[in-house]
Amino acid sequence: LSRELVAFDLGDLGAPQQEIARIDLVPPSGEVLDADVLRGKQIFHRSADPRMTKDGYISCGSCHFDGDGDNRTWDFTDRGEGLRNTPSLLGRGGSTPIHWSANFDEVQDFENDVRGPQQGAGFLEDSDWDLTSDTLGEPKAGLSADLDALAAYVESLTDPPRSPFADADTSAGLALFTDPALGCADCHPAPSYTDSQFLAPGQPLLHDVGTLSDASGQRMGEPLLGLDTPQLVGLWATAPYLHDGSAATLRAVLVDRNPLDQHGATSSLDESELQALEAFLLSL
Repeated sequence: LSRELVAFDLGDLGAPQQEIARIDLVPPSGEVLDADVLRGKQIFHRSADPRMTKDGYISCGSCHFDGDGDNRTWDFTDRGEGLRNTPSLLGRGGSTPIHWSANFDEVQDFENDVRGPQQGAGFLEDSDWDLTSDTLGEPKAGLSADLDALAAYVESLTDPPRSPFADADTSAGLALFTDPALGCADCHPAPSYTDSQFLAPGQPLLHDVGTLSDASGQRMGEPLLGLDTPQLVGLWATAPYLHDGSAATLRAVLVDRNPLDQHGATSSLDESELQALEAFLLSL
């Protein structure tokens, strides 16, 4: 991200490093990213910045390298949440609400994670932090150029990875997905395949699809009554699934973790229909 490639002579590993070449990686046509997006990408991936973390051990990119997810499930009980499966940021463009519990309403709210679990000094002045620490309260946007640059990078991630199954014939699965009797499209409407939104300031649309458990934790110090609907675009690359990573496969989402049909009326589907629905979802 420095846009330079530096080579060192490693012939004698006991000797001081000697630089032997430095190559400028910026193409002749110029930097491909806007200045604020490049700056934000550097901040996003830099754990050496004491504003990002106390001991230089973690950054946003630790779990979201290049904006993707790490396909892991983390226990955030210590921060008042619970088991949380890392979502990919690709294709979301910084859309809000953020997190499975919809507890952030702007990308700049990651200042709370930086100052909290990561124990960084933060990017805001303390006086501004005192006024904006409520993630659904006063906005943080516009108070720190570097925090805004980090947000600009996240908001630039508008393109999801193309599915290797995108060219398959999934018409049968699409018909099932959009069938009102099944109910998938009620919460996952095209084109982003999510109904994620704020119904009013600070009031997100949340759904309980029967996957909550004691391990799901809380939301902002209160009971977790539902979840923000994840987008399905790019689903092929984001296993395991569900907020707690408890479904290793799409079949587990549709059948094993949906015994009461709270997450779509899938009990009515036979094997061929389940395969068709899975094929459609993997093509997004």
